Amino acid sequence: MPALRTIVYVSSATHKLNEAEMEALLMDAREHNQRHGITGILLYGEGNFMQCIEGLPDGVELIYARICASRQHRDVIKLMDEPTVERCFPDWYMGVAPASHSAQLQLSSAQWQRLSHEAGTTAPPGMQLLQRFWQKLAR
Repeated sequence: MPALRTIVYVSSATHKLNEAEMEALLMDAREHNQRHGITGILLYGEGNFMQCIEGLPDGVELIYARICASRQHRDVIKLMDEPTVERCFPDWYMGVAPASHSAQLQLSSAQWQRLSHEAGTTAPPGMQLLQRFWQKLAR
């Protein structure tokens, strides 16, 4: 099985997106992500984004470069950029969820380094938190 790559970042919207703008952003992202085999989740709330993208390294690099070049946001801060063996969001070309400012602060301040091997897990603590957040919203 080829190695996968995961990037998680936060950024600030250049303006608060209305529903139509958010829908257009998602449709565009899903089209490009599907074409390049990228899955993930986008959290948006109070003018801030947090996104996880995952897939084959070349596809992730291409999509992340596209994200960084977007004029819809600024102050992109990469929290995580790591190889991984499996996807956390395998069924979502781009899942989306509203996220309060406090939820985003909790997620963005999470430790994004790998847990020690003694802990018996391969996902970084921040990724585990992001996945749990998404699972609660998806219920």
